[in-house]
Amino acid sequence: MRIYLLSLVVLFLVIYSWKDWYKSLCGLIVMMAIVERPDMPRTILGIPGLNPWNILFASILLAFLAARKREGLKWDMPRHIKIYLYIYLLVVLAAFAREFVDLDGMVSFANFMGVEPTTRQSLFFDDVINTIKYAVPGILLYIGCNSEKRLKLAYGAVLLLNILLAIQIIKWMPLSEIANGDVLKRRAIRILDREIGYYRTDLAVMLAGASWAIYAFREVLTGIMPRLIALGGSMIAVLGMVLTGGRMGMASWAVVAFLMAVFRWRKFLILAPVAIILIGLAIPSVMERLTQGFSEDTVEQRSVDLMGDISSAKGVDLYTITAGRTSIWPFVVDKIGDAPYLGHGRRAMQRLGLSEFLAATFHEAFPHPHNAYLQLLLDNGWLLSLPIFMFYLLILSYSLSLFRDRSNILYVAVGGGTFAFVLAQLSGSIGAQSFYPSEGTVSMWCMMGLMLRVYVQRKRMQIPKPAEKSVEEGQLRTLWERPAIQ
Repeated sequence: MRIYLLSLVVLFLVIYSWKDWYKSLCGLIVMMAIVERPDMPRTILGIPGLNPWNILFASILLAFLAARKREGLKWDMPRHIKIYLYIYLLVVLAAFAREFVDLDGMVSFANFMGVEPTTRQSLFFDDVINTIKYAVPGILLYIGCNSEKRLKLAYGAVLLLNILLAIQIIKWMPLSEIANGDVLKRRAIRILDREIGYYRTDLAVMLAGASWAIYAFREVLTGIMPRLIALGGSMIAVLGMVLTGGRMGMASWAVVAFLMAVFRWRKFLILAPVAIILIGLAIPSVMERLTQGFSEDTVEQRSVDLMGDISSAKGVDLYTITAGRTSIWPFVVDKIGDAPYLGHGRRAMQRLGLSEFLAATFHEAFPHPHNAYLQLLLDNGWLLSLPIFMFYLLILSYSLSLFRDRSNILYVAVGGGTFAFVLAQLSGSIGAQSFYPSEGTVSMWCMMGLMLRVYVQRKRMQIPKPAEKSVEEGQLRTLWERPAIQ
């Protein structure tokens, strides 16, 4: 029944995209909440890549191209941002090209793990098509967002996607287990990937950013009830994040909260100690997961530890705190040193034989470094990685600039939401994630597109920002109505 309903929704959005491609794009974004579920069709008529989401995506792209001239849409993104995006694309393509011609290590690792080796065709779809397509919605939103109505519609679609994911987590993770961090983690590992289709670590980081993005969205809402609903959505996202048992998600949430409080919402600095105490009492698993490894009675059993005693202090165990990551990172760093400037190409850990060595040693699969920064450096070296790092720092800077601008509530909402998603992703990348666009970063790319559009519109308006003007006094409703500066 669900498949028939999905088919009808996709058919409607495909047809409607030729009337309003932007609204269908927002529907496509919301569909990311269910498209990874195991009961969703992956192929149609046995054709690889032909599935409902991709069909709708292709229809929206064609409808956009047909409507672009009619709607007067231009890719007027700042030149330096375009250059960074082109470099980003070249890095993805170059990393894949080096992987494509050297699969021996990957085949050996697959045989060692007893799984079917990945084919070149599959790699092309996974590491080129699927990588690029998850960033494209953000670019389309940038080009098509030509009104405040469209801005709010897209922002709402991104938030709805994350709320729906959180609701699914709450459905599959009983609240009765929220008091036990270990039980929560084990159930999340077994259930979430199978039932929702996202890794629990990705879900935790997504919802860490989403919870604060939803809270930032309250800035554009008027009336007590809409703001209370947004607050409720933010709390649902937090609960969903906690139920994943993902420590990096919880830590990322705290990092985002602290910096957003420092830069704007300073009242939270006063409320933070009270909030920590209340969270500890209401959700014991949060404190249990975050403090795991900091005392001798919370140390996890390890099968092998090549680094010997890796505790940094008495009673503190880095192996437990980082879920064993610290034991493999030195090996990754050594391989980065073998090609520090240009790296080894995509999936370097597997192709270099490092994954097979670690699997034989630790009796656990490590197909990637479990650290997005090390992964990018291992694959692409410092020369190709630095522009990507600089791109994200620039996005953080722009979003923070909007978040702190009191002249328009749209600036606060969009800047805050983007800052939350990007900072959560960068924080979570210490223990997992990837800088290659994926289904788990669609929300972030969409928010980056919206933020850049608002940033460009603000620059065009050339509005002075008098210190005495408050957010309420400066509710400018003409962000897109003023002519572009020639």
